[in-house]
Amino acid sequence: RIKTNAMAATASKNMGVTIIGVDPIKEKEVFALYTKIDSADGNFFTQKKKNAIVISKATAKELNAKLKSKIVLTFQDYNGQITGAAFKVIGIYKTTNSTWDKMHVFVDTEDLRNVIEIPQNQSHEIDILLDDYEQAESLSNQLQGLFPDILSEDWSEIQPYIKFITSYMDVM
Repeated sequence: RIKTNAMAATASKNMGVTIIGVDPIKEKEVFALYTKIDSADGNFFTQKKKNAIVISKATAKELNAKLKSKIVLTFQDYNGQITGAAFKVIGIYKTTNSTWDKMHVFVDTEDLRNVIEIPQNQSHEIDILLDDYEQAESLSNQLQGLFPDILSEDWSEIQPYIKFITSYMDVM
């Protein structure tokens, strides 16, 4: 994934968002967001379209956007220069976490890579889906040992409040 913070704007409004550039096929293997899009609300990159974007219902409401709306994203590129591009809404999702929904938009990695000018061999994160979440710390430590120049974190380091809730539930 490639991630960057941006300003998302339509003709009527703007707001801050986190852009997540994904490989649509690989993303479906680790994150089930595509299942959170009703058929009436578009799709999750089922067809290759240049500068397509998937937003949440909360973002759509905030920006007065709908399917086929144009959203202009403005952000810093790899060299620190302000840049941006227009994206067309192809899908609108809704999860049970409206706060998270409102902050995240998804685009194809290659579309974002072309605008942000990040080198082909670089990315911001790699997500790994495990069958057993208790393996996460061990795998993270192994990856850190194999690749000392990267930062490897397991889910409990990235989201400590979820670890707290999980630990609390285990005690109960």
